[in-house]
Amino acid sequence: MRTIVLCIIFCTLIFSCKPQSESNTQDVSKSQAEPQKEVQISPILKDILEFAEINTKQNVDINNLLITKAVDSSGNTTPIHIEEAVQLYKDITKSKQVDRLPVFEILNTDKAILIVTGKGYMDVIWAKIMVDRLKKKILKVAFDHKGESEGYGASITLGSFENQFQDTDISFINPTFGLLQGGKNISKGNQQIDGISGATITSLATIEMMNTGLQQYAGYFRKTSNR
Repeated sequence: MRTIVLCIIFCTLIFSCKPQSESNTQDVSKSQAEPQKEVQISPILKDILEFAEINTKQNVDINNLLITKAVDSSGNTTPIHIEEAVQLYKDITKSKQVDRLPVFEILNTDKAILIVTGKGYMDVIWAKIMVDRLKKKILKVAFDHKGESEGYGASITLGSFENQFQDTDISFINPTFGLLQGGKNISKGNQQIDGISGATITSLATIEMMNTGLQQYAGYFRKTSNR
């Protein structure tokens, strides 16, 4: 009798464990078959990464590429989440009032991307500026606009204009940039920029945007230099 009872218990245990084992095997096979989810990068972040000459074609974790910060009107710098930095960028390009400016630092380098904004002839203009934050040097600039006239103010986006701003040391004492228009000094700066023919107002607005915008980041540069 005792032998029969033990046999019944043993058989019950075998049958109760068998489905669970099959289920576990199916779960493992299923998890191995599922592909990894592709990391989605917003158009703004993609634009920033491409401007920084970082490959965006491969699946990447954005947190391994950028550190985002914000600079307020007093020059105070605080870490912020990437989504918050992107929202500040969006607000700038939509002419919204912002009390802080975003910073996109490129990890494992001395490079950072700053965003400045101003009023052009027709509407808002803005710029992405790649800098060496330790040397206080401009490495690269890309301008954009909302409504400048084609063939005139819209020409701020041409490489022939943008390239004049490269390799410039940033000054927080004198204006970093000045404007030459038709051979005349319209405004003085450490680096004179040839304005766009027929677009004096937009050219001057771009110079003022760069000088004022860089001054707004002065506190960020001071804090970086004192690390």
